[in-house]
Amino acid sequence: MRRCTQQRPTAARDWLDTRLVPPSGQMQADVYSLQAEDFVWQPVSPAVGAVRNDNPSLILPIDTPTV
Repeated sequence: MRRCTQQRPTAARDWLDTRLVPPSGQMQADVYSLQAEDFVWQPVSPAVGAVRNDNPSLILPIDTPTV
């Protein structure tokens, strides 16, 4: 299974340090990854989901989120 990870700056430095023995991939994902509760979630427009869209309006707050 593959998953993207968002890492803290210290974890990124550890990742690049050739003097350290790297942990296994799964351990790395579990230990270094930020978890969902570490983020501030904001509703976004459905336009965010289309890769063809690339403009500053995508980060504007919306008042009427859809589920």
